[in-house]
Order: sequence, then C-alpha cells, then structure tokens
Amino acid sequence: KIVAPNSIITKEGLNDERVIYEEASGYEPVPLIQTYKTGENGMVTIEVRAKKGHKFISPELQAVKLICDDIFIFSGRARLMGAVHNASQTDPMTGAPNTSQLVHRSIELKAKNKLQNFSSLFVNLKNYKYINQSKSAAVGDRGIITFAHTVMAMCHDDEMIARLGGDNFLILVKKEHRDMFVDALRKMQLIVPAPQGPSISLTLHSRIGVYDIQQNDSMNEIMHCSSVALNDARRHPGTDVV
Repeated sequence: KIVAPNSIITKEGLNDERVIYEEASGYEPVPLIQTYKTGENGMVTIEVRAKKGHKFISPELQAVKLICDDIFIFSGRARLMGAVHNASQTDPMTGAPNTSQLVHRSIELKAKNKLQNFSSLFVNLKNYKYINQSKSAAVGDRGIITFAHTVMAMCHDDEMIARLGGDNFLILVKKEHRDMFVDALRKMQLIVPAPQGPSISLTLHSRIGVYDIQQNDSMNEIMHCSSVALNDARRHPGTDVV
C-alpha cells in the first residue's frame, strides 16, 4: 500500500493498495510489516503473511525483508518512470495532453489508417487577457483548467484536446462530430471555482481554425493548415470560424 498526499506524479496524490500474490490455500492472520518513506513524502507499507499453517523461521524472515526492499525499490523506479512520462506528455497546469502527446496520438491513428477520419480544430480563446486583468490571474488559470476539462469530457474514443500553450488549444475530433464541437466552442459558459469566495461564471468565446484531415497528412501539416485557417478568421472581424 502506498499513500503519498503530495505525489509528483499526480496532483491528487497517491492512495493505492494491491495484492501482489495470495496463496490459494490461505495464510496466517498476523503479517510481517515493512514500512518505507518515499521521495513523495509518502509511506509505502508492505505486508507479508506466511501461508496457512506455516511460521517464518529466521532465514526466511531475512529473505522476506530483502524481497520487501526489492519491491519498494522497483515500485519507486516504476513511479519515477511514470512521473517522467507524465511530465513529457501532459500540460502541467491543466492535466490535458500537450503537443508531444498530440503528435504521438496522430502517429497511432495514422498507423491504424484512421487519421483521415478526423478534423483538426485550432482554438484560441478570444480576449482572454481581459479575464486575467479584470478578474485575476488565478481566476484566469482556473478558467483555462475548467475549459480544458470540459472539452476533455466531450471527447470520445480517439478524440482529444491538447493545450499548445497560453489560451491556444488543438482538438482532434471525428468529422461527424466537428460541427457539434464548433457550435459548443463558439460560446461556452463555465462555472469556475474562485481561489476565495463563491464560484465565478465565465463566458468564453473562441476563434476556431477548422481543417479536415486528409489521407497522407502529417501532424505538422495538420497544425499548419489549422493555424492558417485560424489566422484567416483573425483577419475577418465577425468571422470566428474558418
């Protein structure tokens, strides 16, 4: 069992318990307990029970303690690898995928001959600096987080939203869902938790560059075409979707 309230792997911390092996014939009720402190300022507790009708003798106890040490070391390395992978694939503020994970997903979809079934939506939240200035930077950050999580909840199957940075996002959606996403993103009403006091209602308007992905497109081409469409929307006042 591991308990780490302030894990570097997840903002919600770690609280996990699992059985590695269990003897089918049963086991003794009193366990040998080994406890370790983790790098996340958490605790790992390993319990080992002798099979039913057996008591550990001294050499066995030493071996069991060594096995517990090995389990702790290997699990720590696994958590570290998970943290490194998570950091390389995830936007740290929102928890949404980042550009690296977006490229990886596009490669997977292309290998499955599915990428051409998707549209790319390059989304820019309009005038978001005004929210940061009029509300506060903290509220602005929470607005970005709430927006990302709202769109993540809208995605199904292989669809995804990636935060490119600031108030810019790229969303991969199935072509049959494109118009539904565009309609939802044009104007989105969010309830944002405030750092202090009651939640705040924010209305977010978006500019969107839409590109229907073609058979042999790479992610660089997809992002470029979507960006061109978004810039075209910027150049035409009153036209938020191109």
